[in-house]
Amino acid sequence: MAEIETIRRLHEVKGWSIRKIAKELRHSRRTVAKYLQRDESTAAPRYRLRKPRPRPKTEAARGIIDKILAEDRERPRKQRHTAHRVYCRLKEEYGIQLSESMVRRLVRELRPKEKESFVPLSFAFGENAQVDWGKSRIVERGTPVWDYVFHMRLSASGAEFIMSFPNDSLESFLEGHVRAFEYFGGVPRTITYDNLKSAVTKIIGRDRVLQKDFAALKAHYLFEAVFANPAAGNEKGGVENLVGTVRRNFFVPMPEVDSFEEMNELHRRQLDEQWKNEERLRLWTEERRHLLPLPKVPFLACQTVPVKANSLSLVTHRGAKYSVPSRLAGRTLLLRAFWNRVEILDHDQIVATHRRLPAGRSSLSLEHYLDLLGRKPGAVRHAAFITEDAELAGYRDEFLRARREQYREFVEILRLKVTAGPHFSEAVRKARESRIYDLSGFKALLDAMRKPAPVSEPAREIWMPSLREYDRLAGGAFA
Repeated sequence: MAEIETIRRLHEVKGWSIRKIAKELRHSRRTVAKYLQRDESTAAPRYRLRKPRPRPKTEAARGIIDKILAEDRERPRKQRHTAHRVYCRLKEEYGIQLSESMVRRLVRELRPKEKESFVPLSFAFGENAQVDWGKSRIVERGTPVWDYVFHMRLSASGAEFIMSFPNDSLESFLEGHVRAFEYFGGVPRTITYDNLKSAVTKIIGRDRVLQKDFAALKAHYLFEAVFANPAAGNEKGGVENLVGTVRRNFFVPMPEVDSFEEMNELHRRQLDEQWKNEERLRLWTEERRHLLPLPKVPFLACQTVPVKANSLSLVTHRGAKYSVPSRLAGRTLLLRAFWNRVEILDHDQIVATHRRLPAGRSSLSLEHYLDLLGRKPGAVRHAAFITEDAELAGYRDEFLRARREQYREFVEILRLKVTAGPHFSEAVRKARESRIYDLSGFKALLDAMRKPAPVSEPAREIWMPSLREYDRLAGGAFA
């Protein structure tokens, strides 16, 4: 730039000729003339390549890379060449010595950059719904836990249903469908899914092998399952958008609840807000008329497995233990696992119901061991199902100190729990406060609690006759 400025100053200001400037500055006259003719006096001169330089190694590599990338289009997506792998093959198999940065540049140039395009879709009323899972954090009783949110969206009207679960198990997946169908008042003819493990056990080409319980759900409600291609979330974009919207609006800030039942009550109130939009309500009302009718009996959304009660009258399911009546110890029973509870059956009779627990936890019901305690009363001293209840364990210890070795009498007090129901725990608390440590006293306490409180009658005005009337009738005897 300094040379250009000098040339132009000598020519424009001092009036030097091109010949003189060339001689003094040791440039060719052609160069001096070129700089004097430039309009952009401040632009640096550029070298212009008239014809491309020969690059034999690069051109050889370009042909090989193009061939490799063409073959990749026929291979699975996760088994295609990276730029680094292409560089290694060029060096090892073809002996082409190029820098890795040059190979990466060539791969970028030659790899197809076509942006995928999509066809706008339109669904008839009642024809289709889309299902997916979302995952967010909530605070349950002060502890942050994962919340797995089941989403279903009707494609024509855009009506939405969501429900929270502690996991994305098969039972939760089935329960989500049952609740969604009840909420919408009918069943869509087809439902679009990802290739969820809850629904699909195996993919064979375009065919899917379905989970047997999911297949039973389909047969019960008579809908058809349609599965998106692997890694093709765009094929059910409606519910994908719903997952993001719910996460941003319902889970920010993090909800604080006591249970998933409370979380779902919040969802229900939030869902009902969608009907305040008149157009949404009109579309859903129209779509509801085209949905398949609900069957008379809802699907039993559970997984049914055989279990065997051990000598402690416990059955195990997914690492959690649940008690059954002691008379069934050693028997093979049937366990129904719902998303929030388990039911244990002896043939067709439900013999135990427990809240669903995570692996490593136990649920023991006192009622299941009363007959056994009648035969082994001394076991009340260390019975786990008593120790787990701090109030009852405290009363047991005080009772046995006051009534030494009166185990059978304490067992009879425990039997009252069957008929006392919710009053039993309150009676135990009051018995401790009043130091009642005998069966008759405890029974009297329970009877007093169960007896309805006397109804106080409103005060009545009593009419008192005047003695003057009697006096008149008696001819003045009371005068």
